[in-house]
Amino acid sequence: MNEMMRVVKVEKEEAILEPLKLEGCATCAFNNICNVDPDKQRVRVSLVGENISVGDIVEVKTPKAVATRISFVVYTVPLLIFISLLVIFKSVGYSDGISFVLSIIPVGIYYVFLRKLDQKIASKYRPKIVAIREKGSAFKVK
Repeated sequence: MNEMMRVVKVEKEEAILEPLKLEGCATCAFNNICNVDPDKQRVRVSLVGENISVGDIVEVKTPKAVATRISFVVYTVPLLIFISLLVIFKSVGYSDGISFVLSIIPVGIYYVFLRKLDQKIASKYRPKIVAIREKGSAFKVK
């Protein structure tokens, strides 16, 4: 999935980008329920060998399958863990409160594990700058 973005800030080895428009949302499975505000969404990308400056328009590539997999891992898996454990604990005879607490603890552990895993493999799934479309065109494009 490619998206056109404007360079907002350039730091040492990274650039902060904001989308011109959310093209990726049109193909996303969650576009009806997501409340992404294009004015507040920012993306960090690595500047390996890129010579860009604030205001440049760049094309950024993010694999479509990655976004779908990440959504599944972040939202669906913990929900399934929670519901499964809640049903198991209720069927064993625990009260509602105890079942809830015993079901939510593994979900918290799952998110801690996910955070550690994210730190290890984040660079593999980060968006990459494919091309610089327009130099210094921040005032030409909305």
